Amino acid sequence: MDYRPCPGLCGGGVHGRRSYRDEDMDDTGEFRAACDRLDLLLVGTGAEAQQLTGHFRNTLTACRIDVEAMPTPAACRTYNVLLAEGRRVAVALMPV
Repeated sequence: MDYRPCPGLCGGGVHGRRSYRDEDMDDTGEFRAACDRLDLLLVGTGAEAQQLTGHFRNTLTACRIDVEAMPTPAACRTYNVLLAEGRRVAVALMPV
């Protein structure tokens, strides 16, 4: 397991996490706090696509934040395109 911090860009700030797995997601506060300024959260899952399940996805969906998981390089590209279009988007990235 890689223990480097996983950055999350949300509301103009950068937040570090150990990972975006369910067991590490007891606090989704920085994303929930931005729910009035955020429509979509892109989650970069590392080198390969992985499904997000459980607490993390359910909590954010309940706040009306759509969550899309994809490999980290694709999440970076998608984030930059959507941000350039003026979309209300944030990104959470796991290392590749």
